[in-house]
Amino acid sequence: MVGGVRISGLLLTLLCVTFLSPDFLVGQCSTPIDKEAAPKAVVEVSLDKASIHVGETPLITFRITNRGSVPFYVPRAIEDFDFHGGFKAIVTGPPNARWNSTGGAVDHFHYIDVAKEIEESWVLLWPCDFYGGARPLATVPMSPGTYTVVGRRNPPRLGDDLKAKLRSTLRFPVLLDALESQPISLRVTE
Repeated sequence: MVGGVRISGLLLTLLCVTFLSPDFLVGQCSTPIDKEAAPKAVVEVSLDKASIHVGETPLITFRITNRGSVPFYVPRAIEDFDFHGGFKAIVTGPPNARWNSTGGAVDHFHYIDVAKEIEESWVLLWPCDFYGGARPLATVPMSPGTYTVVGRRNPPRLGDDLKAKLRSTLRFPVLLDALESQPISLRVTE
């Protein structure tokens, strides 16, 4: 029995050292901030259901993660319909598939101080931080089959002059890259 207690205590100590180690807890996030590095991010997408019926609308979740060594700004917008950019689901279906899509547009770009808005209300993603949200899929499949869904993060729509101004005004960069997730499947039945 003494040997069993000793092994259990040793195993517990090993697990505590492993799981409470700063290297394990922060992993790649323990690297120093590099203000000269370009932002590096990954987009992921998921659905609340892998299979739906024709005419049903699943929820889609978008997520962007900072995988680099420099913090960067992203707008709080989830939907992509104004100068902020945002997330969009690109849905492709089987041959001759039918679907209904919704969308919108608005632009108040000319009426605000963009640099001030970024500093005051955009999300600053530090290395390993993530941001995202869920909403109903804007494409409603009306035909059975297997559909492919890719999440796309569209960057803010900013002119070259404004981008140059932001580089000199903001402490950290704005993520200006369009990024796509790995594709996922959605099965649609009658």
